[in-house]
Amino acid sequence: MGAIWDLAKREGKSIILISSDMPEVINVARRILVFKDFRIVGEVENNGAGGAPVRGYDEVSQEIGRYLA
Repeated sequence: MGAIWDLAKREGKSIILISSDMPEVINVARRILVFKDFRIVGEVENNGAGGAPVRGYDEVSQEIGRYLA
């Protein structure tokens, strides 16, 4: 995945990652859109200083879970 992230930084492109692997998503995503029944039901921000993901798995997964309840 390193080359993809380098391209995004160098050219200012966005990357769409579709995954059910929650630790992977939380580790790499700055913004997470939550889908349920083919609709976006929520958005979770995971930005820190400089835009790096900073929130922990438990905190982010609980917020995602609230949208899916």
